[in-house]
Amino acid sequence: MSIFLPITGLQWDLDQRVHGQHLAVKQILSSVKRFLQEDQSKKSLVLSFHGWTGTGKNLAARIIAENLYQNGLRNRCTKVFIPQLHFPHQSHVEAYKAQLEKQIIEISSRCAQPLFVFDEADKLPAALLEPLLPLFEDDFQARSILLFLR
Repeated sequence: MSIFLPITGLQWDLDQRVHGQHLAVKQILSSVKRFLQEDQSKKSLVLSFHGWTGTGKNLAARIIAENLYQNGLRNRCTKVFIPQLHFPHQSHVEAYKAQLEKQIIEISSRCAQPLFVFDEADKLPAALLEPLLPLFEDDFQARSILLFLR
């Protein structure tokens, strides 16, 4: 498994690096801690970060990745999706759905606990939420963490 640091490292990093977001830090810590402690649960962890540019959404996502995965967001068990970059043309939504589904299955098959980050999630075409649905089923092969940044 790719997870290597205890929750105390996550808490320290969030406390030291995220400023002015005490409520968000508290919620992130309690959610991630509960998720990591529930070994029998097959449920995915879904967090949605909202706020203006510069409020620390990407920083919080990066800190989570750095503390849970060796090499952070560069780990083969993590994937960041940016709608304008990965899904730029509305006319190609069906192809993007197939591509997204393939990537989710591929990463989930090699990782017991993958992390998927959707930056600027409000720009994600609604049809692309469909390939994410298997992540919420109890019989899915991996316990995923999904972060939606808005």
